[in-house]
Amino acid sequence: MPDLLNGNLTMFLNVASDGIASVQRGQTRALAVSSGRRLPQLPDVPTFAEAGLPGYEAYTWHMVFAPAGTPSDVVTRLNGAVNAALRVPALQQRLADLSVEPRLDSTPDTAAAWLASEMAKWEPLVRAAGITAQ
Repeated sequence: MPDLLNGNLTMFLNVASDGIASVQRGQTRALAVSSGRRLPQLPDVPTFAEAGLPGYEAYTWHMVFAPAGTPSDVVTRLNGAVNAALRVPALQQRLADLSVEPRLDSTPDTAAAWLASEMAKWEPLVRAAGITAQ
């Protein structure tokens, strides 16, 4: 973001929570959002699909992980605690302010399935681009 604001970059792809303030202050211009629908904070900014890239959706996501072999009752308890926290109104408001949309009532199985789908979507692109871990 500093390089964009200083004119060293002409474009920058950023997470919404980091970019909304500069758009609202008029320092940057949002061209599109990568989610499937427009953001409430930037209702006039189209999605990538609306801007001419149908089918393009990308998300920044956060997931709670536990070490392999963690007992299932512990995983169930942890999952319940996270889901309960995500229902707290103050946290829901804070996340909404950051353009974060929690998946309420997620289970370890639904989270694993979603992660597998993201890996299946992005892994071929990473490989084709020759990106490797350092």
